[in-house]
Amino acid sequence: MIERFEKDFGRTVRVAHLSPIGGGRDFILPPLYDAAIVWVGDGKLRVRGFEINPMTKAHVAMAWSAEIVADQRPGRVLLPLEGETEISVITTQADLEKVVAAGTGPAQWKR
Repeated sequence: MIERFEKDFGRTVRVAHLSPIGGGRDFILPPLYDAAIVWVGDGKLRVRGFEINPMTKAHVAMAWSAEIVADQRPGRVLLPLEGETEISVITTQADLEKVVAAGTGPAQWKR
């Protein structure tokens, strides 16, 4: 969900997009305008708003129900290692565990 100025509305509008778990630029459904989260619980959420029919420009009320899943995007931790000025990129849990075990990360990471 993002807020952005929409020239067709002449105002800032909250817009929701539903993306596939694997990511990508293709959205599963058309955007939901004036989107609002109306319920969250039990690992799910409900968003309401309206879609715009691209042919007729009619506004159609809509509600989405979605399951909240773990973020599937690869993580990145950027930090300078002790004694180094360059930033290291840690992209996996295994790399992070190696840095922690070796004691080469920040002082608070040392066991």
